[in-house]
Amino acid sequence: MAKASVFPLRLMFKKPYPERKREIVAVLAFYTVFCLGISAFYGGLAPRPTKRVDASKQRIEELARLLKDDGNRGEKRRAAGLLSGMGEPAMESLIALLKDKDANVRAYSAAALGGIKSEGVVSPLIALLSDGDSYVSRTAAESLGRTGSLQAIQPLIAALQDQTRDLAGAAARALGQIKHPDVIPPLIKALQNSPSNATGAAAQALGELGAKEAIGPLIQCFEEMPNCPYDLVGTALWKLNSERAVDAWIAGLKKGSWWYSQAFCAAELGKNKLEKGLTPLREALKDESPEVRRAAVLALMEFRSGKTIEALREALADKDFEVRMYAKEALKKIGRIAHEE
Repeated sequence: MAKASVFPLRLMFKKPYPERKREIVAVLAFYTVFCLGISAFYGGLAPRPTKRVDASKQRIEELARLLKDDGNRGEKRRAAGLLSGMGEPAMESLIALLKDKDANVRAYSAAALGGIKSEGVVSPLIALLSDGDSYVSRTAAESLGRTGSLQAIQPLIAALQDQTRDLAGAAARALGQIKHPDVIPPLIKALQNSPSNATGAAAQALGELGAKEAIGPLIQCFEEMPNCPYDLVGTALWKLNSERAVDAWIAGLKKGSWWYSQAFCAAELGKNKLEKGLTPLREALKDESPEVRRAAVLALMEFRSGKTIEALREALADKDFEVRMYAKEALKKIGRIAHEE
């Protein structure tokens, strides 16, 4: 894993670690684009194209055969995307493919149907929520959210309680896309009374919906819930204009069970220049995870105080090369700001 993580660096700079500031920026940009690409892949098919497409019966049949029979998954996804772009003329063929024995065909067809704005796709997608393949059922839930149909609300609420497949989180995200008051109470309930993979998705959805009534339950979530998704809860509270967002991020930085979540919390404390986070960020420079220490250094770069400078100077002796490098750049930046003032 370590070798894989430095491969892009070797490819770009012919060395295992970036040394100059422009190289650091390039590396951070690379990983940002990479993560966004992964998110787009798992989020379903790309939005249907706006340009005119050939939606003849012959073309639809040709693409449907390609989706069903081609052995290349990339070609299957491409065919599904083209069918989605054709809209209602392709709907019947895609619905028929929801019964295909190949799970990938069912999933790609379900994703394509989510891009067709028609109530005719809703019932077939609802039926697919009970599919035995978790990828298929999850994709069906996500597509139902994209339809925005009120008819999908109750089936998705039921799916929030799924315990055997990775469906609850997708159902929570889908409900968040259906901007209707009826989705808020079940999403609040899902914060603490659903599979763990739905908690973060429910928090995220409530933040996007601007549900002020969720502020109390979100606070309770990060104060009382073991293994809380602090990063997502904090972001939801921030979107709801709650001052307690900073407390959620601080809790996540201190108690998060995964370095990525901790690093995210550190980044938010720095990006928003939250003074309350200064002490936790300095303490995070002693975290056992080098990724968390790196994030803490980058966050501290946004602040300027005697204690911050002292902590960054101590980080110059960190055993991790990148921590030392980031600390050096942070001290340079703080020094430049002081000089300019």
